Amino acid sequence: MADTTEERGGEGRRRRHHRHKRRRGDDEGHGEGRPSSSRGSHSHSRRHSRRSRREEVQEQAGHIAKVLQETGRVVGYDDEENPFGDENLSQAFVWHKKIEKQLEGGATERAFSAEEVRQKHEERLKEIEQVKKRRLEREKELARKQEELDLQQKERVLEEAAELEQRDEGFHAEQVRIRSEIRLREGRPKPADVFYDLLNGVSQTAANLQEPFAMLEMMERSDLEDLEREVRAHAGLDAHDEERSRFWRAVSLVCSEEAEERRRETAAEEGKATGAAGEGVHSSLEGDIRGLLRGKTVGELRQLESSVSAKLEAGATGDEEYWQAVLRKTRIHLARCAVLVQYERRLGDFASAGEGAVAEARAEEEAGEEEEEEGTAAGASRHDRSLSPGPSVLESEGDEPWVGEAEDAEEVRAARARVRTQEQSRLNAAVGSGVLNRKTLEATRLAAGPARPSSSAPSKPAPATAEDAKMAAYSNSLMGEGSENDRSFAQEVRVDRKVEWWHQKYQARKPKYFNRVHTGFEWTKYNQTHYDYDNPPPKVVKGYKFNIFYPDLIDKQKAPTYRIEKDPDCEDYSTCLIRFQAGPPYEDVAFKIVNKEWEYATKHGFKSSFERGILHLFFNFKRTRYRK
Repeated sequence: MADTTEERGGEGRRRRHHRHKRRRGDDEGHGEGRPSSSRGSHSHSRRHSRRSRREEVQEQAGHIAKVLQETGRVVGYDDEENPFGDENLSQAFVWHKKIEKQLEGGATERAFSAEEVRQKHEERLKEIEQVKKRRLEREKELARKQEELDLQQKERVLEEAAELEQRDEGFHAEQVRIRSEIRLREGRPKPADVFYDLLNGVSQTAANLQEPFAMLEMMERSDLEDLEREVRAHAGLDAHDEERSRFWRAVSLVCSEEAEERRRETAAEEGKATGAAGEGVHSSLEGDIRGLLRGKTVGELRQLESSVSAKLEAGATGDEEYWQAVLRKTRIHLARCAVLVQYERRLGDFASAGEGAVAEARAEEEAGEEEEEEGTAAGASRHDRSLSPGPSVLESEGDEPWVGEAEDAEEVRAARARVRTQEQSRLNAAVGSGVLNRKTLEATRLAAGPARPSSSAPSKPAPATAEDAKMAAYSNSLMGEGSENDRSFAQEVRVDRKVEWWHQKYQARKPKYFNRVHTGFEWTKYNQTHYDYDNPPPKVVKGYKFNIFYPDLIDKQKAPTYRIEKDPDCEDYSTCLIRFQAGPPYEDVAFKIVNKEWEYATKHGFKSSFERGILHLFFNFKRTRYRK
């Protein structure tokens, strides 16, 4: 840039020299032709002086600019650190016109000296540093504000996520409760629903309340593991309630022990097959532990648990494995006791409700009898005794036994009971023949109210039968021949009859069941052509698994059966009915299934067995293969 300015200054001087020579030649020519006036010469000299001054200023400004360009540089920046994007950042910028203006305005060369330029440059550098500092502070402030905004946004998002998660957990918890209550009301509870019923009292009758440990004994290991997961889900829902949490912990402990027992049984069977030793405590020690715990109360079990725990912590046990087994069995017994206490509490609630219903029914019956007696007495008093015939003696071949009021009332009650029994039999027959459905039967039973057991009064001897005569002969043979001082004793007294928890155990009802339908894809030629694994074809039913529970069968020697029936609602025979039948007290239960041919081979999943009070029926459908 300095070389360019120097060349420009030399070219200007040459041009000015040529113009000066031409003017001087013109002036000489004018002087020869005519004389110049003084006015013209004065203006010419003034223009010449201005021109000379301008040229002098330009030359001086060019010299100063050259010096400044050689000495001046931008401190703090270079081509590598170039935040401004200037390609000529490393070259000093000199404002040539500004210098000319300042010189024309009266500024001296001292004002453009190196010292002055250095001072001004230092001032500019200070200003630049301040600008940089303010920019950095502004950037830091913006970054801090942005960080605060990001943090606030993150906290807001986390709060919303936590709220959504809490609402989602609450929704799923409510759905778990609702599903359990629906299954209990519809009579198809899962094992976890049975424990939920014990804790929340969803069932309305004792007949629908299942004994929990009998159900666990009939379950397989996989079912027990599923039950344990469901129990943990219920325990998480009731974590805020200590009493409920304690109950669910007890149930979980019992379920885990049952699953572990199934695992040990499987391992023992495999060990017998392979000749390997079994796991766990020896059977003799198991018997000793059961004998140690048998007959102990809850308080004694807790005392035993604390003493064994202290002994194990102190390390004062001779056989640590044995005492570990004792501690584990003690805790399991305590857990079983906790579940049984809740079960008996629910049965007590049903018994209390039944006794209240009996007392109410008895009061209504006595009130009705009193009204009948009062009405009979009032009607007799209104009749004119003069029109009544006199007393007469009835003549008969033999004396008839006299019946008192108490025995007469008892006969009336017995007759009423027989009428109720006949009505119940007709209802059951109607249900068996399909005239009434289950809902109608339940509505009829609810409308009729619970059974009314009355207090038992002394009953008169019933007519002797062959069986009664045999029983009397057997009793006399045991008691020996009586003497003249022996008399028959039959003075039965009135005893209040209470409703036991098992009085509805053998009431006619539908069995419980846990079924499953197996679905999948059929990759036929058509489906292979029009579908793939990313866009699969519609699922079809491939098989069923039925588990029907009959724990209270009266005749346990006769296994339940099943049969296939026509579906009356299906005209194209695509579906059919499978009906399961068992003995009393269970009614028939039927399901609608797909009407296809079954696979009866065991290797294809077929199973039909009745064990531990459960009817298992697993089957898959045959796969249809088309040939050309």
